[in-house]
Amino acid sequence: MTIEQLRERTRSGHRRATFVGMSGRASRPGRIVRVYSSSVEFRFDDGEQSRVHPSDLRS
Repeated sequence: MTIEQLRERTRSGHRRATFVGMSGRASRPGRIVRVYSSSVEFRFDDGEQSRVHPSDLRS
């Protein structure tokens, strides 16, 4: 997803996403906390929070 797509999703209330990582094989659900200019603050369902690249997320 692009930064603009993520911003639009969070504006409309859709914050759930899945982190797939660089390989596209991981599958860790969570929610978008905040969208920055080049990264996304993401809270995984297990409580871990991290900044991730927007292309590593799927809706």
